[in-house]
Amino acid sequence: VRVGDFDYLYTGFLNKSLAFNHIMPVSIDLYLLHESRLFGLYNAQGENIIPVRYHKLELSQSYFQVGFFNSFGYYSATGLPLGNPRPN
Repeated sequence: VRVGDFDYLYTGFLNKSLAFNHIMPVSIDLYLLHESRLFGLYNAQGENIIPVRYHKLELSQSYFQVGFFNSFGYYSATGLPLGNPRPN
């Protein structure tokens, strides 16, 4: 849901804590979030799958590749870290 300059994940009510610059659907249940040049992934229930702290987040076959500066890592579609870069 777009309200003013922000996109919100709508989970039955408008939760202002789930406001982001941009929300893009990845699948029927997953949403790519973009906030202040960082990316993350939430599900349709508003649960954090991949924290919004990576400079890059791409779907690669059955997992997600994340990047933080020159470091790369991977997450499963359920949010399990498969090789996580360590942002400070």
